[in-house]
Amino acid sequence: GRRHRACTVESAARRPSSRISRMGGSDSKAVTEHAIPISFGFFAPYARLDSHKYPKLLEQSLRPDGSPWMTSMEWMMLLRGIEARFTTSATDDARSAIWWRFCGAMCGLVMLIPSFFCGVFMTTFGCSYGGGGVCIMGIVFLVNLIVSITMLTCCFMRTNSAVAAYADLVVGELPSAFKAFSEQFPFLDFDIRAKSGGAPSYTIVVRLAQRVENVEEKLPVVQAVVVEVDSGPLPDVVPSSWQNQCLQAHFLTRCNVDATSFAALEEALHTTFKPVQTRDRKGALPNALRLLSAHRVENSSVWAKYRRGIERLRTNRGTCSNIAGPVNTTAPLGSLSSALDLSLNEFYLFHGTSPAGAVGISEGGFRLDLTGSSTGSMFGEGAYFAECSSKADEYAQEGEGIYVGTYALLLCRVTCGEMLRQTRPNKNAIKEKLRQGAIDSVLGDREASVGTYREFVVFNDAQIYPEYVILYGRESAS
Repeated sequence: GRRHRACTVESAARRPSSRISRMGGSDSKAVTEHAIPISFGFFAPYARLDSHKYPKLLEQSLRPDGSPWMTSMEWMMLLRGIEARFTTSATDDARSAIWWRFCGAMCGLVMLIPSFFCGVFMTTFGCSYGGGGVCIMGIVFLVNLIVSITMLTCCFMRTNSAVAAYADLVVGELPSAFKAFSEQFPFLDFDIRAKSGGAPSYTIVVRLAQRVENVEEKLPVVQAVVVEVDSGPLPDVVPSSWQNQCLQAHFLTRCNVDATSFAALEEALHTTFKPVQTRDRKGALPNALRLLSAHRVENSSVWAKYRRGIERLRTNRGTCSNIAGPVNTTAPLGSLSSALDLSLNEFYLFHGTSPAGAVGISEGGFRLDLTGSSTGSMFGEGAYFAECSSKADEYAQEGEGIYVGTYALLLCRVTCGEMLRQTRPNKNAIKEKLRQGAIDSVLGDREASVGTYREFVVFNDAQIYPEYVILYGRESAS
């Protein structure tokens, strides 16, 4: 640890030895690799990872100090980074080719059925009973039947070949991604396993690397945490509602919320829900969201980093212009919102994740080094937040094990600073404004342009504090 003003800060990764420490010692059943199948859709062609489960490989293999090599949140971000490589201009063209060939096959199928029945009926009865015209029409339908069968067969075969070509393009993007991830996570090795014959079948294989003697020098995340802890004095401001009031004492506590806060969170969940869905939603739109449990995260290191980010914005900006107007969460949260600094555009906003991801984020804060891999990147590669629970729910994921049927939202303090409002995405303008230091966040106002939602995007994790973890269920019409 490193000592700062009588506060001992525990490093997230101690120096590992030159071997991999496994739970259970000589357990012959220890998992040595984790397989992630890649599936390729046919009717709606797209590539996706079939599994997002946290690998047993990382559950069984620990650092010598007993800490995990990778948190569940880091694992989820890594998978999203892999899936982000599935979409390029070349793969988009390949998907279009698959779609058009599939449409041709469906047209052939639609033509085949009436051609068969009409051709057989008209030819049989027309030729048998002397109806020359009917007989000729029957023959025409039979010819059309042959054309339909030929069209269906050719388009189906060409669709299969196009799916194989699309799969090759997707897999061809992965080696460069694996190289980048190996630099980010030097304790992991990545490989691709192909199955010959039949439909395209590929599997990503993840193993723990044996070269771990200098891992601690290759973990930029750990170095970034240490730099933030060392920079400047620790701010002493802690929310008065917290149980822990001494920031000099390192703490990470999950506190159950009281009845008043629970009611406020429940009200925010209900009143900010809109029966509107976007292309980011997977599955049907629920009728409502039902709050199951909630707790407050009191994390001294992430809070100290957040407070430094606020003071840095206050020094650089003074007072920021509020182009967002009223935020939907403010009224239902009531007294919880009263502690926010509106002069710097500090808001309570939702962020959708999984129960495991919520735990990872609450422990280590947001990771923006893998951005662009999440579902939304319309307004640049940052962390996306919503004022409506129904929008954040589009990004939420169902939990596993005891959390099956349970989803998670984080209610975060987000200091937006100087904002750029866009109704249509213009990433080049965003990058230029960020390069000039003119803005600190983006307000993506799709509500104004297409009637959906507003999203708030920040590009510095020091502007985010995940304060409340909300576990909820989705209520359908049934």
